Amino acid sequence: MQLADALRLVRSEYQVFRHRKNSREYYHRNRTQILQRRREKRFMSFCGPERAMV
Repeated sequence: MQLADALRLVRSEYQVFRHRKNSREYYHRNRTQILQRRREKRFMSFCGPERAMV
């Protein structure tokens, strides 16, 4: 269930990101991480079995 844990982590971090007041600064500071996370998320959605699991 490593994937599920990863998704949970991404979701919780995204919630924190949404509720941040200085979200723009935060976004620029962590842009590469966020983009990589999005890329991983998109990649996960392309994988069949994982998508069925989530």
